[in-house]
Amino acid sequence: MPINSKNKFNVVLLEIRNNVTLYKFTLGLDYLTAVLRDKNYSAWDFMFESEDIETMKQKILSVEPNIIGISFYRETEETVFELTRAIKKVSPDIKIYLGGHTATLYAAQILKKESTIDFIINGEGELTTLEVCKLLSNKEDLTTCKGVTYRKDKIIMRNENREFIKSLDDLPFPALDTIKEKGITSNYIFAGISTSRGCLGKCGFCVANRYYKDSKNLGWRGRSPKSIVNEIKHIKNVFPNKRIFYTIVDSSIEDPCPKSKERLKEFVTLLEENNLFVPFNCFTRAESWSEDDSELIQRLKNVGLFEVSIGYESSNAKTLAIFNKRAAVEDNYRACRVFKKNNVNVFGFLIMFHPYTTLEELRSNADLLINVNMAYHPQSWWQTLDLWPDSRMFLGVAMDGLLIGPEEKGYLFKYAFEDGRVEKINEAMKLIQNSKSSLDYINTNEKIKLECLLYNAWKVTDNSLTCVKQEMDEYEDLYEKNKEYMSLRQYELFMSLIKYVESGRDNSLINQAVNDWIELLKSNQIELEKMWMKFTMRLRRKNVDILGKGYK
Repeated sequence: MPINSKNKFNVVLLEIRNNVTLYKFTLGLDYLTAVLRDKNYSAWDFMFESEDIETMKQKILSVEPNIIGISFYRETEETVFELTRAIKKVSPDIKIYLGGHTATLYAAQILKKESTIDFIINGEGELTTLEVCKLLSNKEDLTTCKGVTYRKDKIIMRNENREFIKSLDDLPFPALDTIKEKGITSNYIFAGISTSRGCLGKCGFCVANRYYKDSKNLGWRGRSPKSIVNEIKHIKNVFPNKRIFYTIVDSSIEDPCPKSKERLKEFVTLLEENNLFVPFNCFTRAESWSEDDSELIQRLKNVGLFEVSIGYESSNAKTLAIFNKRAAVEDNYRACRVFKKNNVNVFGFLIMFHPYTTLEELRSNADLLINVNMAYHPQSWWQTLDLWPDSRMFLGVAMDGLLIGPEEKGYLFKYAFEDGRVEKINEAMKLIQNSKSSLDYINTNEKIKLECLLYNAWKVTDNSLTCVKQEMDEYEDLYEKNKEYMSLRQYELFMSLIKYVESGRDNSLINQAVNDWIELLKSNQIELEKMWMKFTMRLRRKNVDILGKGYK
């Protein structure tokens, strides 16, 4: 029931990030904002990136909110709680709630830990948020509201789950506030599009299945291709003078029919019929693709697909079984080949370390990274499994006696390795991961990777980029050579770590390998930064700025 104009009820929704990021959309909050506005509530959608507490507090309080909703992530817990305490200190009557996977899973723990959080919205939030706002605006409590965990007389109460939204097409398009605000000084925007919710995969380490299912619903729901295309048109109309790159955030773009791909084919057909070129990347599962899909992949390429991300996860068949992956090792290689054959860039994810990792698997994983051209990417070498208590793997790890207990914050669980030697390599990689050199290298590498990707995506329709073809060809060639060098050097260092641990050599050699790796990242970051500055200046002399002058 909408609020009448005389009973104004202000809602602030926000997300806090530890670092400045390229992707400015917050789709969960963007949908909530749109739903609230559709029912005549006054709603603000904020995204904060490294702002201090006072700045965030003042911006939030400037709109006089009655209620504040926050996307909760374990990485930003301290900042979130510091902010909510600062707000409650000056405005104790404002209601504050958290949402998201971690908040849903640990609702009672959070309410016991932090008194400034009034309640948690569990699971899918649109309908629950509307009901919460209706009840609170009418001075009613949450006793009858489905989908919330709250306090009543200092006792924590959890109400029954709310049913999922049956038709995602009924939702309004997500608000574009954060994209507008953060993109004012840029000549481009990144837009996120959610075409479905849930996942038909059943990976043992993943929580998506649990979050998007209940006893009556498997959890996958998809929007119609017509609705998706209409949203793309809407975004293009809102930003007519911006270069746009879209990320389709679905777990796998080919669902719900990974073999026939009928829904995906209908989506491509509509883009073709509407003469829409939509530069985008997406996620997919390896086992869904073969040479038989080459025609479809080429059609996807022609309407704008530039990159797919595949969860390889491991090079080892036993591990893939532990992870409950449908894809076999050969499926991973085949999917990579078929997309690259059709000139679609392939990015991949690999879980290098998990409770059952062996030294032999580490070697074969290293070979996989070389073979799929991901070895240049340092995160691939240290990626470690996060063990959530609501994942399928959790019980197995506990039953095998490898569970150590909750981490310091109490959300993820620590575990031992079945082969204790692997822990020494994992600890060495963590030292590299946590070094300043690794962060600097990753940031510089990612902006060059992105600049090359966006150039190739936008040059198809933007004639202003034709004047820098020679420069960009040279730029990309140098970058590819650098990637090859970094791939081989990181491969060599990783293999050295395995050899030192396997032979029982003293820690001095391991420490030296760690220092060598950190120095490699440091020196190469400097070279990459010089490369980026050189070509940025050459492009600007021709009045071309792909990432924008504000990007550093």
